[in-house]
Amino acid sequence: EEVLQLVDLDSKPFGSTSEKIIKEIFELGSRTSSQNDGTRNGKKIEIKVARYWNGTDDCRWQHLEPDHDYEIVLFVLLDFQGFKVWGIKKLLLMGDMRDKKFVTFQGKQGFWVKKSDIFSHLTPINSIADLDAFIQS
Repeated sequence: EEVLQLVDLDSKPFGSTSEKIIKEIFELGSRTSSQNDGTRNGKKIEIKVARYWNGTDDCRWQHLEPDHDYEIVLFVLLDFQGFKVWGIKKLLLMGDMRDKKFVTFQGKQGFWVKKSDIFSHLTPINSIADLDAFIQS
């Protein structure tokens, strides 16, 4: 029932509500500026949340800003049972992934990526310990 309530939200409230939940689950510290969403172990983290595209196992994470102040992106997908979370380092995302054309320009709204394009480069984050290990890698 809680998943359905989130799914029904418009885009902006869906994103901000989901971000708050992820920050609580992973015990993230406060953001250092408007250019990131939180911190953990001294690393600045950006959170991007999406829902499935209708009838597919894919989604698009949007509004990625290459010039913003973060080092790690947590890509979050609201699944039927809850959230699925993956991590990627900004250097890989905005470097190699962008060079391979997996990161697409959105105009004034930054860039977007499709889950299916970058999935093999994402690291599953299922716990705080997973996140801490990923940050240290």
